[in-house]
Amino acid sequence: MKYLNRSEKVKQYGENNEVLNSFFNVIRIAMLGSIYPSIRGIAFQYKIISNDDYLKLIYYYDREVTAFDKELAECTAVQIDSMLGITGGFEIEHIFSNENSNKLEYLDGWLYFRYEDEKNRI
Repeated sequence: MKYLNRSEKVKQYGENNEVLNSFFNVIRIAMLGSIYPSIRGIAFQYKIISNDDYLKLIYYYDREVTAFDKELAECTAVQIDSMLGITGGFEIEHIFSNENSNKLEYLDGWLYFRYEDEKNRI
């Protein structure tokens, strides 16, 4: 399982990269109050290509995805975009999955991941 690893991104983009530092701070702020028990995890991918940045989020749920889930994720995305100004694109996927957590696609890492053991999904 791969968790958000700032040191790997620093190696990729450089220690003093303002976009990278802003990204981590913005994500923390934007996600306040937007995590609830049905969310198993939120994976992310962040790329900078030719001065454009691109962000993809995958929300994993332990039940069928509802309109409320999508709306709350969109609100979080709007907060992120308003603070960062994502220029290359923003994508959000919503997936209901009962797969073991080690089989879930995590892209660059997890922004959030809840504890689950093999017998009991909390």
